[in-house]
Amino acid sequence: RIQASALAKGSGYSLDELRQMRDRGGLTIAEYEALRRKVLKEQ
Repeated sequence: RIQASALAKGSGYSLDELRQMRDRGGLTIAEYEALRRKVLKEQ
């Protein structure tokens, strides 16, 4: 399972990638939401 803290450090992820990770169970909903906000801020 991917650790959200590791992801968040260098979130060079697109929203699609985050959604796919969430759908595969790699992210909890809370982790997904936190990362999504971070990605949106970075754009």
